[in-house]
Amino acid sequence: MQLGEIVELPDSQVDDHLDLKLRRLLHGCFSEHGFFSFEDKRYNHEQPSYRWLIDQGSHLAAHLAVHEKSFHLAHGSRSFIGIAEVCVAKPYRGHGLVKAMLALAEKHYAHVDYSILLGEIGIYKSSGYFYAANVIFPDTSPEPVRGALVKCLSASEWPDESVNIPGPGF
Repeated sequence: MQLGEIVELPDSQVDDHLDLKLRRLLHGCFSEHGFFSFEDKRYNHEQPSYRWLIDQGSHLAAHLAVHEKSFHLAHGSRSFIGIAEVCVAKPYRGHGLVKAMLALAEKHYAHVDYSILLGEIGIYKSSGYFYAANVIFPDTSPEPVRGALVKCLSASEWPDESVNIPGPGF
């Protein structure tokens, strides 16, 4: 299977044609599980900063969105990227596309402390992610988020205290 290259693109550069392809891919991947439909917009809660995608011409094979964020702890702020809307069209699954896109996004953001995403550990463990039981989106719920996964991108270790991430989820 011949795949296009992974393209990094600021979300601000998404034109109408690419917007339609993004919404089609995202809707196809997420509506099958009863999640957000993406029929009306190309993001769930908050517009991302960047996107990594594999464009096959008439359609997209794979995609992930990146949100540039930070959270505050008692001893200072920490920067992170929030990985969202990770999906691969069915014919392209099982070819390591998510791992490849994550690696490029993490390399681009090597200056931040962490990468955080919500997902299944079985999918992301091989990329260095681990389960974190202390991630809270207080705007949504006072309880820790189930399925929060973290990867340390710098020498900073993941904190033991509650990590309250302000704003909408990603």
